Amino acid sequence: MFSQEYWKPILSPTNYDLKKVCFVDSSNGWVVGDGGTIIKTTNGGDTWISQPTQISSSIINFFALNKQNLFALSLDYSLDSGSLYGTVLLHSTNSGNTWSHLQFDSTFFYSIFFLDSLHGWMGGAYGVIMRTINGGVDWDLVSDASSSHLSVLNFNFLNRSTAFAIGGFRDIAGVIWKTTNGGQRWQSTTVSGEPLAGMYCKDSLNILCVGGDVDFGASKVTTTDGGEHWTYKFLQIFGEPMALSFRTASEGWSPLGFSGTMMYTLDSGASWSSIFSPDSIPMHDVMFSDKRHGFMVGAEGRILKYNTAILDVKEHSSGSIPSNNHLLQNYPNPFNPKTDLRFGITQSGLVTL
Repeated sequence: MFSQEYWKPILSPTNYDLKKVCFVDSSNGWVVGDGGTIIKTTNGGDTWISQPTQISSSIINFFALNKQNLFALSLDYSLDSGSLYGTVLLHSTNSGNTWSHLQFDSTFFYSIFFLDSLHGWMGGAYGVIMRTINGGVDWDLVSDASSSHLSVLNFNFLNRSTAFAIGGFRDIAGVIWKTTNGGQRWQSTTVSGEPLAGMYCKDSLNILCVGGDVDFGASKVTTTDGGEHWTYKFLQIFGEPMALSFRTASEGWSPLGFSGTMMYTLDSGASWSSIFSPDSIPMHDVMFSDKRHGFMVGAEGRILKYNTAILDVKEHSSGSIPSNNHLLQNYPNPFNPKTDLRFGITQSGLVTL
C-alpha cells in the first residue's frame, strides 16, 4: 500500500508547520499552525484563504462548534528568550473573520472542546481542566481535575453526561480522565507508559486510544466496558501517534509525526500497519468529516486530502441476497501485506477463490 495512492498533496497557502485540522462538514474547514496561522476553506480544500489573528505564536489546537463559532489555543511566548508566558484563547463568532483574545498567564492549555454555545472545557499542563458555562467569557477550575499531574491533550464527549479526556507525558505515563456528571468532576487512570493523543469511540463500551513517544514508538489502549478496564498493547511501529480519525467503522488513520510515516487499520484497530507519508513529510493531525472526505496536515505547510476517487465505494445491506454472483475490486490495491476481497453469491455455500 502506498500513501500517495490514498493521500494526495493539495495546494497550501503557507509554509508554516501545521498542527490541527477541523471540518464541520465536507466543505467548510480550518487548519492552524505556527506563526499564528489560520487558513480556511469553503469548498472542501480546493482553495484556502488566510485569516488574520494578530498573533505570531504557534496555534496548537482548534475547535469549531459550527461554521460561525470557533475557538483556538495559542501558546504565548517571548520570541527573544523563548520563554513561555501562558495561553491565548482565540474566539470568533463570524467564521474567523475577526478574533477576540483572552490571556491565561502561567497556564498552558493544549485542548479545547465545546458541547454547545455555552458549555466548554480546556485541558492543559499538570492535569488542569477548566470549564465555562457562558461561552468562554469566564472559566473555572474543575474540582479534582489535577489529581494527575500530566497534560490533558484531547477531549471526547459521548453525550452530555459521559466524556473522556486523554493525555500524559513522554517517558512517564499515559492517562485517561473520565466524567459521568457532565464534566463537573473527572477521575484519572494511568493506562500506559506513553502519552495518548487520539481516541475513537465506536460506541459507549468499545473505545480505542493511540499514543506513544519518540523512543518507544506507537501503542494502543482499548476498553470493552466503557472505560472500567483498559488493555494496553505495544504496536511495534516506529513513530509517535499525534491524532486518530476513522474513515469508516473499520478503517482508521493516525499520523506519526517526526518519523514521516502514518499508520492505518482496516479492522477497527485490531491490527495496524505503517507507511511513509508523501515525500516523508512529518504529519501532525488527521480528520475525516465523512467516509469520502478526509484531510491530514503537517510540516512545511503540507495538506493532504484523502483520495476516494480510486475506490469503488458501494453499500450493501447485510441482509440482502445478490441476484448475480459478483466479485468486487480488492481493497487496498496495491497492498502489503494483505488485502480484502468482497464478493456476492446467490445462495450460501462453500466458495473457492
